[in-house]
Amino acid sequence: MRRWILFFIIFVGSQCLAAFPSVSDITEDKDSSDELTHVISMPATVDVGDLLLLLICMNTSTTITTPSGWTELFLNAYDGNGEGIVYGKDAIGNEDGTTVDVVHTVGVDAGSHAAQTYRIAASSWGGDLATDVDVGTVATGTSDSPDPPSVSAGWGSADNLFIEVVCATDDDATASSYSTSYSNGVDSISGAGVNAGQTAASARRELAASSDDPGTATLSESEAWMANTIVIEPAASGVAPLAYYLQMHVKP
Repeated sequence: MRRWILFFIIFVGSQCLAAFPSVSDITEDKDSSDELTHVISMPATVDVGDLLLLLICMNTSTTITTPSGWTELFLNAYDGNGEGIVYGKDAIGNEDGTTVDVVHTVGVDAGSHAAQTYRIAASSWGGDLATDVDVGTVATGTSDSPDPPSVSAGWGSADNLFIEVVCATDDDATASSYSTSYSNGVDSISGAGVNAGQTAASARRELAASSDDPGTATLSESEAWMANTIVIEPAASGVAPLAYYLQMHVKP
């Protein structure tokens, strides 16, 4: 009987091991027209506790009002006419199929946008936006090789999910490749064209480490760009409680 109990505990424990945060879907939103209010579509399905990460790249560089219920993870105005922002939200579960307004200060130049919203499954990430998501220091430049910066996880080494994000202005350049070991790239183009367009690009990597420094991505042409790297902590595992149970209740 003790052997069966031991087998059961080990089997259940193997199912409770922490796994990498899981990307449920990525919702793209693009607008080629000049707008003061950028209306961004949310994923069709959002569950309570999902992590939402909204990347928006705009052909402007003006003051932006953070949408209600969201937290600004970083904002960078670059090259005089480009702006990249990532907002985060611990979903309350009513965001399904809705929109989020990202609003410029009234009376300033409007612009086009390209945006992406990541949905990370509630059961797969740490669950606290303040402590379980970290970002690097924004990098900027002008070239066809945007270089996202390194990022370190405040919680240390774990089965972390790293996401590199890039904004490029102003010709709707495409991202033809991403940093080494980063995959599932998504390239969103505003459609506004020469001297008015925006590119939002991202890719991700699962890595059991406390930090990562992505290499360079590749654009179809030289553009002004900004880039950053995000790291997300996995959900806690059930290994410690099971180990305690083994020690206290299963005798040889």
